[in-house]
Amino acid sequence: MKCDVCNKYDAVRKDYRHIDGLFYGKVYNCEWCNPLDDVSLYKIAVECKEPKSFYDNYNEETGEVENE
Repeated sequence: MKCDVCNKYDAVRKDYRHIDGLFYGKVYNCEWCNPLDDVSLYKIAVECKEPKSFYDNYNEETGEVENE
């Protein structure tokens, strides 16, 4: 099952969110979307943003989150 927010990565967690017009109740999230706040999830779902880009150590060239 794919993530209900980004539809890119496999869903690994179940969360309960209420974001007007998008989610109301049970949402299945990937490891990247799960810890993010509602504003970030809205941008990912509506503007098709990459969830990894919301992390400080995201490398745009490789498209990966680097370990510190």
